[in-house]
Amino acid sequence: MNYSFIYTLLIARAVELALAAYLKILSPSIVIPITFWTLISAIIFGIANQGFYQKQPKKNIQRRIRRLLKAIKLPYFLFLLMNLVFLYTAHSPLTIFAQTSILINWHALLYLLVLSQCRIKGEN
Repeated sequence: MNYSFIYTLLIARAVELALAAYLKILSPSIVIPITFWTLISAIIFGIANQGFYQKQPKKNIQRRIRRLLKAIKLPYFLFLLMNLVFLYTAHSPLTIFAQTSILINWHALLYLLVLSQCRIKGEN
């Protein structure tokens, strides 16, 4: 069984919880949505990929990452730039947490897309 999906989700959520603890805003109002988001993401990707049984070689994953970044180069750059501008102008810990969580989720979901069986633009 391929556990990369679950590991990616759990590591992303652990980083979010560590960030919330570091910013001293860790509370049930933050932990509960993060937990539900993890469960919902796991269910969606599990249904979309007919379970977590596929095993992909490292070369295939690297090729898919290159192809995905090539396909979304401009939107990725603009999203990252916009998020960093918002992060730079943020003054409250909650705003910093929200913008950083968006970055963490964006990169986790891109990696899950690479691991999934979804067709990427330019792929046969």
